Amino acid sequence: MNEKLKAYKNTKNIHNKDKNPHEIVKYLLENFIICIDNVFTDIETEMDKKNTLNKQYLIKNKSNNITKMLTIIYSLQVSLDFDKAPDISNNLFQIYEFCRQQILKFIKSQSTEGLTRAKNLINDILQAWSSIPQGSK
Repeated sequence: MNEKLKAYKNTKNIHNKDKNPHEIVKYLLENFIICIDNVFTDIETEMDKKNTLNKQYLIKNKSNNITKMLTIIYSLQVSLDFDKAPDISNNLFQIYEFCRQQILKFIKSQSTEGLTRAKNLINDILQAWSSIPQGSK
């Protein structure tokens, strides 16, 4: 067990070790949108009568993307700095929480309306985030 823990500690954050916080947030936002698009693709594929992919595979893939979205939302929420920018942090937290709730509603109902709203909100944040110069605080 210690070997597994040691291996994990050696590899965690290996992809992001050269990225600054601005790039990491942008990466998370981009990947949230990718995950939602993947879920939409899986739903379309499941509904396609000519689909040759295994239903179990599609369900597992959709589940993995939902898990990633929830993890990304959590990461974005805990990265907020309420001390430096309380108003912005509170607003972003509420948006992220709304997105999290929409994901949970999707899990229960399979209705994609909330996912579309979450995607649009995160996309708006991504566009605004991308327009901020990286050296800005």
